[in-house]
Amino acid sequence: MHVSDRPARTNLMSACSISAPLSCISVAGASAARDVLSRQDDGVLETLVDRMIIDLDNTACGRGYADIPDPLRGTVSRRSDFAALLVAKLLADAPARAAKRSMPVALLPELLRHSQRILATYTPDLPGRVWLSDDVFLKDLSICRLDAFAGVSQVIEQGARIPVGDLVKGSPSHALRLGRTLSANGFRKSPYLEIHTHTPMLDGFHPAGWDDCYTLAAQLLEARPDHLGMIGASWFYDPNLAIISPRLAYLAEVPRNGGAIFFRVGSDQSDVDLATATSPTRRRLAECGLYRPTRHLMIWPRKKMLAWAAKRAAAVEALA
Repeated sequence: MHVSDRPARTNLMSACSISAPLSCISVAGASAARDVLSRQDDGVLETLVDRMIIDLDNTACGRGYADIPDPLRGTVSRRSDFAALLVAKLLADAPARAAKRSMPVALLPELLRHSQRILATYTPDLPGRVWLSDDVFLKDLSICRLDAFAGVSQVIEQGARIPVGDLVKGSPSHALRLGRTLSANGFRKSPYLEIHTHTPMLDGFHPAGWDDCYTLAAQLLEARPDHLGMIGASWFYDPNLAIISPRLAYLAEVPRNGGAIFFRVGSDQSDVDLATATSPTRRRLAECGLYRPTRHLMIWPRKKMLAWAAKRAAAVEALA
């Protein structure tokens, strides 16, 4: 995906003071929107985008980032200038959206950083077309709507639900463990925070970046008293990963040591593809039938995650 180096956008964001990130984001978004509209001969594009924003807010709020209602998918233009204007207008409205969503201040630096990236990425000059089947765009769109938040190493989504249907297929002991976990919250399956890997955030994919992600998620939990904790489903949590790729053992060890619980979900080709995409070792073992990447669900209960974050904060303060 082409990243534009248009100076008007990049310089504006670079000049922003971190003391007023929402204002900076809004100004940059408004400037980008004007840039897109200056290339239009009529108001059709702006009307389409404004309608899309209203429809998203009315029908997609509280749904997963990829769960866009079918009627909306059928009305979206595939033109790159549609995507450019959509993200620009959403970011121009960031201060109002943040106020409605009680956004913790600690999340603002990451929002500022990724707003700059998003505005530089989705431009009218973007080669090809952006569509609502593009996972990267859907996550960026959710960040712009402030339905999900950039968390250094992961996108942090709100309002997630434990996929009980995928978990009850295991052994009786598996079901009993799940029952005990759910009973601690009165058998409520939602809402939880949920983390997702996002390709543009791979620069934060390291132990410190993940610790920062968990810390930001804990602060978001503090601002969301109804949320029961945090979940995540991935091959990252496969116990075999620590043996095959020891350098990635921290992905499960840190939350486990902080009180998270793990449940086997299963394995399909997408798990294999993701787990072997960047590792010749994992790819070779998978091709030989010696390794089958398996998705596990992590459930990190609210109290235990907040306790982990408090302990980390105390440790950081002690070193200061």
